[in-house]
Amino acid sequence: MRNEKTRHCEPPKGAKQSPSKEIASSSRFAGLLAMTTITVVLFLFTQSASALWIWTPQTKKWENPKNAPKDTPKAQFEFAMGFFNKSNYSKAQDEFRRLLKSYPKSEFAPEAQYFVGLCYQKLENYYEAFKAYQKVIETYPYSERVDQIIVEQYNIGKIFYGGYKSKILGMAIVPSVDKAIEVFSKIVENSVYGKFADSAQYYLGLSYMKELQYKEAIEAFQKLLDEYPQSKLAEEAKFQIGQCYMKAAPKPGYDQANTEESIKEFKELIQTSPEGDKSQEAVKILDKLKEQKAESIFSTAKFYERIGRFRSAQLYYKQILDEYPRTSWAAKSLERLEILKNKGKI
Repeated sequence: MRNEKTRHCEPPKGAKQSPSKEIASSSRFAGLLAMTTITVVLFLFTQSASALWIWTPQTKKWENPKNAPKDTPKAQFEFAMGFFNKSNYSKAQDEFRRLLKSYPKSEFAPEAQYFVGLCYQKLENYYEAFKAYQKVIETYPYSERVDQIIVEQYNIGKIFYGGYKSKILGMAIVPSVDKAIEVFSKIVENSVYGKFADSAQYYLGLSYMKELQYKEAIEAFQKLLDEYPQSKLAEEAKFQIGQCYMKAAPKPGYDQANTEESIKEFKELIQTSPEGDKSQEAVKILDKLKEQKAESIFSTAKFYERIGRFRSAQLYYKQILDEYPRTSWAAKSLERLEILKNKGKI
């Protein structure tokens, strides 16, 4: 038999390739696709990276153009004002802060700092507004806004004094009278003889009273009398000093030094301003204080009477008759003296 050479023929058109050839072809395609994808991603990354960061002469740093300030402080200020005028106070505040960071020494910086405070005030974040305003006074003391800022701080102080509560997690739960004390103290410090100095000093005293800090309140009211004797609030301050002593006085039977001081203050008020608005009210309070003081003396007299020191008791009963004859305790003291006399104790 004749040997025939083995012939390798191409598979007919449409015939299936062997599995090994299909795998090799798929691998080449996947590799090509992966390389193409990597190339595209790298290209996009380099393009975006070059767009994300630029050198800014103002800050001398690489910055994202999206967060970069405008080319001039004026342009940046006008950009921020655009948001402010549209009542977008949060965005406006961001842009004013950007100006302060990028152009801290520009002529627009004091105004930008002022608007940071005003944005806080519009957003009802009053304490931060107060601090932002204060920064204008401390950093830019020659700003034309100083007088207006003191007005705004005074209004913020009255808001806190009026019972406004600070917010925690969006809920108004923290009383802020202590913030009023801080604000009014700073106003007096900022402008000792300014338009609102005596009023701020008066509200400082009232704020201490609300916090039951009577010693500090008395000092605040007394400072008003010493520093601003011509103030129309002087009479009110005198009245409040008397009130502080009265509120701080203990019950009858204990040391009545505060009651005595209160009586003294109200007497002075009535003598110096007999026709004043507070004088009639002071007269009524004075009568109550005299009753309280007389009751305290009567308790002391009774104590000496109980321990058999009748002469000492007699002295205290007579003190009531001499110093507080119009109180209800005067009649009771006279009655006790008669009883002691009839018993031969005095």
